[in-house]
Amino acid sequence: MTGGDRRTLLESPGRIYGPAWSPSGKRVAFTDSPDGENGDLFVLDVGSGTVERLTSDPAWDHMPVWSAEGDRILFTSYRSGSERMYWLDVASRTVTPWEVR
Repeated sequence: MTGGDRRTLLESPGRIYGPAWSPSGKRVAFTDSPDGENGDLFVLDVGSGTVERLTSDPAWDHMPVWSAEGDRILFTSYRSGSERMYWLDVASRTVTPWEVR
């Protein structure tokens, strides 16, 4: 988008927040709580308008950040009982704890 053009990418009955553009600029990861309860990660394909749910956990999954390669998303969640960071492999939907190396 250039020149100040704006368009609505997505609407939800819940709360959408924390959008993060993929490195390619073709997808947007975000948190949504469509049921008003749990916040899960979703990804929007901007070209097609297709939305995919990436996580489905009773805990809040939020604050997504794409890896430089665009194949993983780092996010914060309370799924272990306290707030921690996790990696999500976008293709397999595998979630693993983030570790300092």
